[in-house]
Amino acid sequence: EFTLKFKVLCTAPKKFTVVDSEGLVKPRCCVDIVIRHLDIRNSDPGDKFRIEIFEHGTRKVIGRKDVPVSVSPSGDNDRGSASESVRRNSPPPAAKEARDSLEKQLRDAREANSNATNPNMLLILLAVICIFILMLPSIGDSQQSGIPFNMFLSVNQKLVAAYVLGLVTMAILRP
Repeated sequence: EFTLKFKVLCTAPKKFTVVDSEGLVKPRCCVDIVIRHLDIRNSDPGDKFRIEIFEHGTRKVIGRKDVPVSVSPSGDNDRGSASESVRRNSPPPAAKEARDSLEKQLRDAREANSNATNPNMLLILLAVICIFILMLPSIGDSQQSGIPFNMFLSVNQKLVAAYVLGLVTMAILRP
């Protein structure tokens, strides 16, 4: 679970205004995006909005969805009817489809992110082996420790183990 950044783009910025075209969505929260239609006369069926989703703090797009514009006329004479208010409050099919698609992309991104943050057991095993190698005595140390001579390592072997331990540590701790 992580904070998401969103950006709303439009193919016709002179016809539509997005109140907050960029913003953040905290984990387990939602955001309303307000779009105002400025010029009703020039409705083009090819107008679209693109919603892009980023992980907060990065510029990498983890999801995007193009939503076609669907302008419906509304009349003042129908405002009292219950069916009209239900129809206005329910999202159009394109919006529901866009929301479902974005939710699927977010789930996939979260799964990929959780898999990437869990350190691999092989990396942890390699780190433990490197630490064990670094704890072994070097050639030239006194042999009174009771450790067999073939377990004494050269300085070059220990340098390689320290270098590998550094790489493994970076791989485990990467964001």
